Amino acid sequence: MCQTQAASILGVPNSFVAITVIALGTSLPELSVAIISARKGLGNMILGNIIGSNIANIGLIVGVSALIAPIPISILELATIIPFMLLMTVLCIMFIRSGWIIRMFEAFSFIILYLGFIIWIILRVGSGAGL
Repeated sequence: MCQTQAASILGVPNSFVAITVIALGTSLPELSVAIISARKGLGNMILGNIIGSNIANIGLIVGVSALIAPIPISILELATIIPFMLLMTVLCIMFIRSGWIIRMFEAFSFIILYLGFIIWIILRVGSGAGL
């Protein structure tokens, strides 16, 4: 199935599917490292990998991209995506600070919140609210 077909089935713009595929592609290496590190009991490696990846994406990728062409920020991003990212960051800090361990319940909470957010964005974009 190509990007255009997937976008048509979901009722979202092609750019949304492209962004999602790119996000998954850049996140899978971090997920692989996190799984291997978790099996070896290297929690610090997981946390360092996640924080380092986010800093690199925000600082390097956004910075270089903005040097090439301005990056417009939509109302959807200001009103939903950025607050969601901040909420997830605060939750991560709270979960880590509570005994310096992320438990299974907390891990499932992250997964459920993320999936809910993705579904909400798809429904919002599909309804014509815009991305």
